[in-house]
Amino acid sequence: AGDYSATESAKQLKLHTNTINRYYHIFRKICLLIVTETLSINSDDKTYIGYMKGEYGPQNYLNVYKINEKTFILIKSKEKPDNKNRAIADVDFNKFLGFLYSRLSKFHGFNEIGYYYQLYETSLRHNHTEKELFSILWERLRKNPPP
Repeated sequence: AGDYSATESAKQLKLHTNTINRYYHIFRKICLLIVTETLSINSDDKTYIGYMKGEYGPQNYLNVYKINEKTFILIKSKEKPDNKNRAIADVDFNKFLGFLYSRLSKFHGFNEIGYYYQLYETSLRHNHTEKELFSILWERLRKNPPP
């Protein structure tokens, strides 16, 4: 629930799709900031649980880490990560990848920036209920309203 395309939202709200896309872009930028801040604050507490190949460029790898029982994506390296450092957390990794793939399959393609925004949004949606996510985003928007 609550995960609608811009077209669906525009129809329900009787707004132009470009307006909805503008708000979605702001929302996804905030998701990026939240995940990036969480990763930098908790840099010592993260457990590497796996990686996946990125969509853009032959050498983009997305490392997946677990921090305080939450799963986040970090775009980290152009070199294939060494799985020797991988924690035994296959269930969490597979659950996260299943959620990621099922969510991204709803959409009709992205440009490179949009793809990475979707990844960060997905990691937040995976970690928080809709109500928690709304509170987090509302608080962030209240403190730093967009121009």
